[in-house]
Amino acid sequence: MNIVIGLIFAGAGMLVVILGMKKQINCTEVTTGKVIDISREVRNDSDTGREIVIYPIYEYTVGENTITAKSDRSVNGAFIGQITDIHYNPYKPNEFYVGKLGNIIQIIFGLIFVVVGISIMFVKM
Repeated sequence: MNIVIGLIFAGAGMLVVILGMKKQINCTEVTTGKVIDISREVRNDSDTGREIVIYPIYEYTVGENTITAKSDRSVNGAFIGQITDIHYNPYKPNEFYVGKLGNIIQIIFGLIFVVVGISIMFVKM
């Protein structure tokens, strides 16, 4: 039984790591972008109540094209006019991430699941 549970944890962790690294693998080009607007969305959470989530809208240039795209990650410190590095996919310029670390938190959580899964497989009950 421990092997099955461990494999589930380890497999889920690997999937999370792969999905977290996908953009970092695909987005090999870098350009300078600018926050041109802020999208504010209200989320209702049963534990914390209402929460305002901030998604920056970036503008950046790839070749002759100017691209405007909303971040898929909430960034609380973003402000209009902020200049930042945009890492984008040269084959799909709308696919991008901001900053040096990308989805590092997601990758760390995935690795934790892998370690827990492997640990569960070797625990004797």
